[in-house]
Amino acid sequence: MDTHSLNTLRDIPAIWLDMRIGDRSVGKNLRQALNSGALIQPSDGMLAFPADQRTTQGNWLYIKKVRDNHPSCKFLSDFLFEQVYAKQAVPHGCRNCYKVKVIAPTLKGLVAVRDISKGIPCNSKCGPEVNHFYSQNLYGAFFYCEGLDQAREIYRRLRTAVDAHPTLGTEVSIRIKRGCSPFEVHCGPSNRWTFQEGLAELEEYLLRKFLLPEQKKEDNDFAILMHWIEIAYAIGDNTYLEFTRGRRVYPETVSYNP
Repeated sequence: MDTHSLNTLRDIPAIWLDMRIGDRSVGKNLRQALNSGALIQPSDGMLAFPADQRTTQGNWLYIKKVRDNHPSCKFLSDFLFEQVYAKQAVPHGCRNCYKVKVIAPTLKGLVAVRDISKGIPCNSKCGPEVNHFYSQNLYGAFFYCEGLDQAREIYRRLRTAVDAHPTLGTEVSIRIKRGCSPFEVHCGPSNRWTFQEGLAELEEYLLRKFLLPEQKKEDNDFAILMHWIEIAYAIGDNTYLEFTRGRRVYPETVSYNP
């Protein structure tokens, strides 16, 4: 173990380092993350992701309708779940997170759901899911809710709007899910999740120790849509042609008689 990780963890009280998450302690998980380079110490007593993990290519279009005072998903999922809990516990901060997911069948359908989302009174994001290891869907739109009751209300509004839309209709799947998909993969069905005593206090403490990633300069909607078009082309979804005036992303190659 290097002295770098030792110096970082010396500032964290033993009550938190010794807390067991599954078959490991928080201290062991943090030391492993520091020694592997998954986390770094940018300043005394602070923890952060390395610079190459702080930004990602713009893939999602977001709509913010309500002010969200919860910690970011970067803190809850990427830091707590992945590193501090080593995928053995769902963060306490995610216990009331429910999402209504609309599974868009095509790029044209995704854009239609994006238009619908402007009239739905909650935060949402839309984008391709082909690079998401935990999803078998090509495109998805997620509507973020606080609790199951709100999720059911948002579901009803979306179901009505999607059913009536000429590009979508009743065959488009809409479902309510809890938390993030990796949570269920590693921690079991969401209706059986439990949250051990002390998690809330640990997370409140670590929020003050974690240096949130700098916000990437937002790509404009046009740049993200162009990224969507490239993905649609790559997976054979030719509905992208409706957004390029019929022009292919790349010319078709010459094919020869056998």
